[in-house]
Amino acid sequence: MGSDKKVYLYYIAAIVVVLLGVYLFATKNVIPKDVVQIRWSVDPSDLRDLTIENYEKTHPNIHIVIDPNPDMQSILTQLAGNVAPDIVTTYTIDTFRRLQRLNQLEDLTPYIEEYNINVKEVRPELWPFMRIAEDDPRVFGIPDSAGPYLLYFNKDVFDKYGVEYPTNDMTWDEMYQKAKTLTTYKTVNGRKVVNTKGLDTGVDSEFYIRMYGGRIFSPDGKKCIIDKENAKMGLRQWENLHRKDRILPTSSDLSVMGPSNGLSGAGQLIAAGKVAMLLSGRHVLLQLREYYPKGVRIGTVRCPKSPCINNLLNSKCFCIPKKSKHKKEAAEFLAYILSDENQMLVNDYADGWSAISNPEIDKKAEFNPKYPQEDNNKELLKDFDGSGVREMSPYINETDLHSICGMEYDYVWQDLQSMDTAADHIRERVDKIIQRNLKNPNFIN
Repeated sequence: MGSDKKVYLYYIAAIVVVLLGVYLFATKNVIPKDVVQIRWSVDPSDLRDLTIENYEKTHPNIHIVIDPNPDMQSILTQLAGNVAPDIVTTYTIDTFRRLQRLNQLEDLTPYIEEYNINVKEVRPELWPFMRIAEDDPRVFGIPDSAGPYLLYFNKDVFDKYGVEYPTNDMTWDEMYQKAKTLTTYKTVNGRKVVNTKGLDTGVDSEFYIRMYGGRIFSPDGKKCIIDKENAKMGLRQWENLHRKDRILPTSSDLSVMGPSNGLSGAGQLIAAGKVAMLLSGRHVLLQLREYYPKGVRIGTVRCPKSPCINNLLNSKCFCIPKKSKHKKEAAEFLAYILSDENQMLVNDYADGWSAISNPEIDKKAEFNPKYPQEDNNKELLKDFDGSGVREMSPYINETDLHSICGMEYDYVWQDLQSMDTAADHIRERVDKIIQRNLKNPNFIN
């Protein structure tokens, strides 16, 4: 009986400890009544933390918390349940327009003058992340950064093989030849295995489609034109990188070069000299900066020139849902997102480049004394000229398009069809969905 009593007391004590812990955690995170909490649905990062920290210093009545579930399904679920975040992040133009079509986004136009949101200086190339149509003056989104692609190269790899460094005015064909030279193999236990790959890339098929002036959609978005010859020329170039010259690392190559050497991610592979060049966004610098103190020498140049486009532009935007409970406070925070102070922070942190085109901010971005290795920023900033955002038709969802393209490209990689046939099939399948959605727009949503 005595032992049963002890067990009972231990049980009660354990419950008290748990409840006390819950109570202490809850009281620690209680928001004072005079403080407004803004919930921001966005991917967590050091940059977000710094932005929030800087803002709260001058706005003690505001507390911003990050909801790390910015995917479309999570947002729609929260909106349906009337627990909307105060700010949502859309990472594609399709998601942005889809939420607007569903009448879920607040028109920010009235807040622009009231809170001095600096939309006038936003780079003109980014209008699709702000407005639904170029001739529609209403603003529904605020971009915080913009990221044209750039070319990274490992100087030690180039020196080892006696190849001249890439230049800012290098053409795609010139880059291709360097990549072929720098794709090397070695023999291990009598077996030929990859030593270095000439190029790794974070770009997808659209980059190559546009290389020779091709497009995925007609200007009105009502037809898929990926089967036109100029689009197919780009797709063949993409295929050659993978299959003919094997310049890009395959999945089996990556399994040899990466995990077995303690490496993961494109930034680590180029830093380790496993890849000679990397075509990707500016965010890769977040990985590469860790290697500067170790003597790794990485250069950067502008995206290689192709016959018809200079670059492809990535961005994202922040929106306020109509169901937000703190629209004015959220709008004032978005004004800070586009402030000079925060835009310079974007440049320093390397989360793309600043979304605003301001000569003073661009001038400061040309050289960061903390990272003297990054000495080509002045040239890299020029890649906004001629850049364009990704194509999207208002008559088909991005998910459907990517699903169709992914399936048809997989058949190519499995030697089940040619790239030209894949383009023909994509056009046929996408057009069917577009025609269906034109007849019944409810399918789009």
